[in-house]
Amino acid sequence: MYKLAAIFIFLFFTSVTALGDNLNIGLITDEFMEKKVNKKSFNDLILEMLAEESVEFNVVKGSRNDITKKFLTGDINLIFPIRKNDFPGIKINYSDNVYSQILHIASNKENIRNMEALSGKTLYILRNTGIKKSIQKKLRDNNVIANVEVVDDLKKYSNQIIIDSSSFTHDLNYTFMIGKVPFTVFGYNGENPDLLNKINKALEKKYFCIFNNHKEKVEQTLRKEKFFYSLTTAEKKYLENLKEINIAYEENSTVSHYIPESKSYGGVLPLVWNEIAKDLDLKLNIINEPYEGWDKIVSRFENGEIKSLGVAKFPGRENKYIFSNKLTDIHTYKIYKSDCKENVDSKIGVIEESIEDYISKEYYPKENIIRYKNKVELIDALKREDVKSILHVNPYLSGISGYNSEIFYSFPINLAFNKEDIIFKNIFDKAYIYLVDKDLLKEKSIESDKRFSALKVKEAEYLRGLLYRGVLLFLIFLVFVLGVFFVEKRKKAKDLEKIAFFDILSTLGNRYNFNNACEEFESKSGVCIVVDLDNFKNANDTFGHSVGDEIIKECGLLLKNIFGEKNTFRISGDEYYIFVSSENFDSQLNELKDTLERSYILKKYSISMSVGYFFKTFETGILEGFKKADTGMYRAKKISGNSFYCEK
Repeated sequence: MYKLAAIFIFLFFTSVTALGDNLNIGLITDEFMEKKVNKKSFNDLILEMLAEESVEFNVVKGSRNDITKKFLTGDINLIFPIRKNDFPGIKINYSDNVYSQILHIASNKENIRNMEALSGKTLYILRNTGIKKSIQKKLRDNNVIANVEVVDDLKKYSNQIIIDSSSFTHDLNYTFMIGKVPFTVFGYNGENPDLLNKINKALEKKYFCIFNNHKEKVEQTLRKEKFFYSLTTAEKKYLENLKEINIAYEENSTVSHYIPESKSYGGVLPLVWNEIAKDLDLKLNIINEPYEGWDKIVSRFENGEIKSLGVAKFPGRENKYIFSNKLTDIHTYKIYKSDCKENVDSKIGVIEESIEDYISKEYYPKENIIRYKNKVELIDALKREDVKSILHVNPYLSGISGYNSEIFYSFPINLAFNKEDIIFKNIFDKAYIYLVDKDLLKEKSIESDKRFSALKVKEAEYLRGLLYRGVLLFLIFLVFVLGVFFVEKRKKAKDLEKIAFFDILSTLGNRYNFNNACEEFESKSGVCIVVDLDNFKNANDTFGHSVGDEIIKECGLLLKNIFGEKNTFRISGDEYYIFVSSENFDSQLNELKDTLERSYILKKYSISMSVGYFFKTFETGILEGFKKADTGMYRAKKISGNSFYCEK
C-alpha cells in the first residue's frame, strides 16, 4: 500500500515537473548581442523581458553556430535573433517582428559599386541567416551570374566580397546597400502555446521600442569603438587636444544652404559635420555670415581661419589643397526656356572659375561658353537671351520661374583641407567611415533637399506677391499699355501656383494642398487611406533616380484613376494620403488590388504597396483619422507586400 502511494506521488510530481520544465533559451555571445550600453546588453534585455513576464528559463550561451545547432536538435527551445526564412522546411513558431537591419554588399579591397560589378565574383554570407535564396533571386533579377558561398565567420573574408547587415559592414572600405534584411524575430520550437503570446505582449507593451533603441545605440557604440581603435598614436594625441573647430558652409547650394527661419544651415555637409562632432565631442563654430560671398570664405580658409570646405575636386584645387574621401554626389543642372531649341551656335552661360565652368569645357566648344562674374549676371543673360541656357548647381535660382531644368552632370563632393592639416584630414576620413550612418545620411539629405526646394518655392511666392503689387500700381496709370504684359504675368503666376500646390512628378496635390483640403474633409465622414510603397528606396538606389521617378509617376497615375485627382495627395517621397466616400470604397479597394497585380512597372521593380485605412465618422477629426490610417499602414507593412489593414 505504501509502495503504491509512493509510486503515485513520484509519478504526480514527475508529471508536474515535466509540465513546468524551465525554458531553455540560447544566448548568442557575439559582439553585437553582448555589447553593453547603459550597463545592459541585448542578452540582458531578453532575460529581463522574460523575467517580467514570469517565464522560468535556463540559459545556454555559445556562438551563433553552436546555439543554432542546439536549437535545431531541440536542446534549446527559444532563440533570438533569427529571421523567418533562416530555417526553410522546419516547423518553427515565430514572435511578432522585432527590428530590421540594412543589407550591404561590402569589402575592404574589392571596390564594388553596383550589382553588375558582381558578375563572375564569389560572394560570402553567414551560415544560418536565411538570405541565400534572396541574394540569388536578386542576382537573377539583375541578370548577374555570381557564386554565393556560406561560411561560419565573415571576418575571415572581409578582403573578399561579403553580404551582411550594417552592424558588420559599416566599417569596411567599400559598401553599397541592396535592401533591408527581413525582420528579426524570436524563434520557438517548444509546446507551450502561451510563451509567444507573452513575448508578443511584452513587445507591444514596451520592448519593441526598447530593442530598437538598443540596436541603434549598440551599432553607434561599436562604430565609435572601431573608430578609436583605427586611430594612430599621433591621431589620438591630436584629437585629445582638439576641442573646437571653425567651419563654413555655402549659403545657397544643395550641399549646404542657409535657412533664414531657423537661422541654421541644412544639406549634406552640415548633417555630416553634426554627426561627427557629436560623437567626437567637438564644438563647431560656424563663422561665415549668410550671403558673405564664396570668395571671402575661400580666402578665410586659405588663411587657416576655417578648418575645411566642402568643394569639388578638380584640376587647380588638387595642387593647393588635400581632400577627404568622397562624401556625396551633387548635380549640375542645365536651365533653359521651355521653347529653347539649341543648335551648333547656341551659347551657354556659366560663372567663371566655377565647377560648371570646368564641366562645360568637356561638352561645348570654347567659343560657345560665355562666362559671367556672378549669379546675377548669369541670370540676366539668360533672361535677355544672350545665352540659350545656363549651368548651375541650384535648379531653383531666384527670378527664373517658368524655366525648365534638367540634370546635366553629376560630380563628387569632398572636404578640402589645407596641406598642413594632413592628420586632421585622416581623422575625418576615418570618422566618416566609422561614425556616419550612410543610409540615415542619405534619407536625411533627401529630406533636407526637399526643405530647400520648398524654401525656394516660398521665396518665389514672395517675389510673385511683390510683382503683383507692382503690376497693379502700374495698371492704375497704364492699363491699356500693360494689358498684354499683365496677361503674361498671370500665366507665370499660375505656373508658380501649380508648383506650390501640386507635386510636379506625380501631378497629385502636395502636402500644402492636402493641408488646405483638410478643412473641407474635417466635417465629412468617409475613409482615410495611407499608402506607402514597399522596396522603393532599394529600387531607387539600385536602378537610379530615373527609375524611381518612373515608379512615382506610375503609382500617382493608378491612385488618381481609382480614387480621383481631388482626393489623392503625395505627402512625401513614397507616401500617399487619400480621402474618399465610403459608398464605393469596397469596389475601389478591389480595383486597386487588381491594378497592382497588372502593373508592369511595379512588378518589374518588385514594388508593392502597404495600405492602411480608417472609417472616419463626423465626430472624428481628419488628422486623427489619418493618424489611425497611418498606424494601419505600418501594421500592413508587417504582413507582406500589397497588404491592406483596416484600423479600428
